[in-house]
Amino acid sequence: YDPQKGIYTATGNVRIEKDDMVITADKVILYENTSEAFLEGSIIYQDREVIITSEKAQLNIETETGEIQEATIFFKKDNYWIYGKRILKTGVKSYYLFKATFTTCNTEPYLVPNKFPYNYFEKKEEKETKRPDWCFTGEDVYIEVGESLKAKDVTYNVKNFPILYSPFVWLPILKERQSGFLMPLI
Repeated sequence: YDPQKGIYTATGNVRIEKDDMVITADKVILYENTSEAFLEGSIIYQDREVIITSEKAQLNIETETGEIQEATIFFKKDNYWIYGKRILKTGVKSYYLFKATFTTCNTEPYLVPNKFPYNYFEKKEEKETKRPDWCFTGEDVYIEVGESLKAKDVTYNVKNFPILYSPFVWLPILKERQSGFLMPLI
């Protein structure tokens, strides 16, 4: 701890807890006055809604906002997975991804940073990683947990084969399933 600058630096199995949020990482630099944390190595962020894994992130512990690199997000209640190279956590329950892969298909391994079932933006094979049976890929992805996901230039892929393209997609992310005839929202 540097008392003159108000900076905590910790390495090893670092753990930060605040309310229902727990963050672990190999290295953390925390600025006491601003609550800004710079995290590196084996990052796992958990709260009631999500589990996020990454290797590099910058987060504000108070506002729960920041930027996460090469991350996989698992939304617990709704059982969906999102991978993005650059993710902005814009609020407690909101995210923006420049490019993303998203699915509700359970494929393993899940919580290994940089090992999302398959990164469709890099066409390299990862032998230890299974591809999801299906997924969407898109750009300019906005997520509001418990509400909706909006994305542009979306491709629906089955077994790594693009099946359908749409210039825009809006998907409900509801805590409860709906059935019957559902009217589309425009």
